[in-house]
Amino acid sequence: MSNVIVPAGTRKPKRKIFFSQRIKIFLSFFLINLLYTSFSSFGQGFTTVDFHQAQNDRNGAKLYLIDWVNGSLNSTHTDYWEGIGVPQRIVMTGILPNNANSNVNKHSIRFQVLSSKGSKHAYDFPISWDQAFKTAEDIGGSVNELQNLFNLQCGDAFSAIAKTTCSELTDGANDNVTTAAFPDVIGNPGKPTIGAPNVNDNIACFEAYKRFGEATERYGNRLIEIRGNAAISNVTVTFTGYQGSGKDYAEYLLTWESTSDKIMIRFATRLAPGNGRCGYGSGNGAGSISGAPYHVTLVRFDDVDDPSDNAPESGVSMGSQDNQIMSNAIQIPAPQCGLSNGSSGCTDNTTPFVVNYTSADAANATVKFYFTSNTAGAKLPNDVTAVGNCTTSTYSVVADANGSANISIAPSGSAFTQGSFRIGACVTGPGGSTTCEQPSATTIHAASVAGRVNGNATTLLSPHTINSNLANQTAALTALGTLNGIQDNALFSSFVWTVASQTDAPGNIAAIGNLSNANTSTGNATFTPTAQGLGYQEGLYAFKVTATSAANGCGATALVFINVSGGANCPADITGPSPVCEGTAGHVYSSAALAAKNPFPEAGLTYTWSIVPSNAATITSSYVNVTSITVTAGTVDFTVKVTVTNQHGESFASSNCEFAVDVVAKPTVSAIYNPPGCSDQSFSVDVPNSDANWSYTVTQPNSNSGYSSTKAGTGGTLHFTGLALGGGFLVTVSNPNVAGSCTGSTDCAGSTNSCASESITQAKVATDKVISTIKEPAIPTSDEPYRIVLESPTKVKAVPNPYTDKIRFNLVSGVSGMGILELFNMQGQKIGVVFEGFVQAGREFTKEYVVSGASRTNLVYIFRVGDQKISGKLINQK
Repeated sequence: MSNVIVPAGTRKPKRKIFFSQRIKIFLSFFLINLLYTSFSSFGQGFTTVDFHQAQNDRNGAKLYLIDWVNGSLNSTHTDYWEGIGVPQRIVMTGILPNNANSNVNKHSIRFQVLSSKGSKHAYDFPISWDQAFKTAEDIGGSVNELQNLFNLQCGDAFSAIAKTTCSELTDGANDNVTTAAFPDVIGNPGKPTIGAPNVNDNIACFEAYKRFGEATERYGNRLIEIRGNAAISNVTVTFTGYQGSGKDYAEYLLTWESTSDKIMIRFATRLAPGNGRCGYGSGNGAGSISGAPYHVTLVRFDDVDDPSDNAPESGVSMGSQDNQIMSNAIQIPAPQCGLSNGSSGCTDNTTPFVVNYTSADAANATVKFYFTSNTAGAKLPNDVTAVGNCTTSTYSVVADANGSANISIAPSGSAFTQGSFRIGACVTGPGGSTTCEQPSATTIHAASVAGRVNGNATTLLSPHTINSNLANQTAALTALGTLNGIQDNALFSSFVWTVASQTDAPGNIAAIGNLSNANTSTGNATFTPTAQGLGYQEGLYAFKVTATSAANGCGATALVFINVSGGANCPADITGPSPVCEGTAGHVYSSAALAAKNPFPEAGLTYTWSIVPSNAATITSSYVNVTSITVTAGTVDFTVKVTVTNQHGESFASSNCEFAVDVVAKPTVSAIYNPPGCSDQSFSVDVPNSDANWSYTVTQPNSNSGYSSTKAGTGGTLHFTGLALGGGFLVTVSNPNVAGSCTGSTDCAGSTNSCASESITQAKVATDKVISTIKEPAIPTSDEPYRIVLESPTKVKAVPNPYTDKIRFNLVSGVSGMGILELFNMQGQKIGVVFEGFVQAGREFTKEYVVSGASRTNLVYIFRVGDQKISGKLINQK
């Protein structure tokens, strides 16, 4: 649209005037106004202004020819995507000196960009034409929608005078071209308040963006360009705030100094993206706006905010200069294909390959990965190896805020196989879905090498033999490189022989010889001992041969070993307990020599533990390539043994790798219970036929008497006295000459029977916490005195109360006799007997009882001894 400046009008009078008077007043005012504009308005302003924007889809033919129009862009003639900049162009002629400013060469244009509409972002910030061209290259379909942007057309859209100016100021026509950077900090529109990420964040994201694999920024600073027919300087562009009733318009002030009377200004306004890189979130972009169009509007010319400006409103209105775009002309882009190229590797590779996906429009999009081909034994992270597609793929990731995602492709076995694989991806975002495939596949090449060392048959019986006859020989060895597979020497660029490092081949490689001709294409090298007079020294001789493929650079390495032994000494010294007790576990046998090897075990050697005879004991832990084992003894003597085997199945002699273990029988014990007399307050126990090498201990585990007495065996009878009545007793015998626990025991009740007639549990040891129930004393006969009245009253203490399931009763009776403690529910039904047996007066004892689930309610206990009776209530805590 073109605009020709006209003198400013005057205000209409507010009161009514007769027609004849009106004519007189109008004529007078017209002459005054004409005079005023001659000296004022025509001293500040311009002749024409043409404001146009790029319409890029002429007649919907998808040729992307640019038409410059002033007005509204719609879907019929426009093909724009969220994130693309819409180019804007201002051409002005007849620019007059700015007489309203102290600097008459200082000019300005104030313009506004609709930043938001409703709850959506519209044009979020201005960018340059160059950047608009790049955004169209990065976003949208397979073509650049602004590919013809710089084919400037100064056609019928311009006024005649502006058309000439456009042609004069096109690219390369003159050197009077200057740029200025748009401000980076402009905040968010005032209404509506749109949440993070805000405009400042996305400006920074836009300027710093780097495409995948590129080291430099894609866009950089956003610039506005001004061209003139004279030199231009001091160009600035300032953000002056958000304007309008809802403060939705971002207003900018462009200033410059020049004597140019013709100028062309170029910039672009970015269509705010919702989803995607540097976007505002799905549904918050320009393509989601509905209803009326939104605008880029020119406001005033030479309205310079300058203290020397005599009149702040001295600028000139630019008329109805308004470029619009309909929301139906803006598309939300579908994610683009962004898979990185395949690479190459070798069959011995175990490291995963990473395939990257990146697309400017795929922020937070779902990316499904799958194989489009796979002959290399590759697998996805979910262990899938089969070729698939979008429908069958079950492995997906969510791209990050930059539209990037990746997948790690590992070998399905221990390493990749010869072949290739290629990855496809299905990407789904708010703008739709797209499917793509890696431009090239990852190829796995095969290459392998084997090494062997041959020597004089009289000194080295076979390759790798551990041979005592080799020691002190002086003959040279020939190291030969051979190939595995279908390839031959001609396909390898070189064979390289080296002495293997301590890390490659742990062991003694200090006494090494000389390696010559070690870098030849024939694959052969010669090795001789260091001192010809001494020959080969005892130790490990280790070599490494590496072959590299001339075709693909894949290399393979083989280690070759010669282990020279001067004798059959076993490399392991075994230690452990002996003697041990029959049937016991936890005996540990170890070898410090094995533990000292680092790394362990020595390369090519296997250490295997065993028991001889095999059924004499049991190994209860791993027994291959470990420094110790744990053994459970049987009943007979056994031998612990380590066998050392090299990588060729040849074993070291094991004469010093054995450790003999004596197994001793577990001791047994019997005891005789001596019942108390009627007036006795204790009883005694005899242990007949005690062994002089053993020790015997008598305790009362079910009594609070704390009785414990230990005596050494004498070969005769041991007599233990002072045991508390009713407490039973436990006799434990131990053999102090055996490592670990080697004990036997017998558990007897306080009865008149002899323990010698009872069975003895041999497996029970002193540390056992399971003690058999103590038998209660026999009920006295009627002619025996059974009631002894003491000073202690009959008492029952039940804890906890309230209870949940288990109750502990502390009992004491004031009389001796048969006692019983019973439990009843509130209906009088008996639910159980806690205790029944003989009770000694004044002796406190404890019983526990677990109430079954069905009986857990409020209960009553009753304790009776002779004529004594005591009861109480138990509260159930539900």
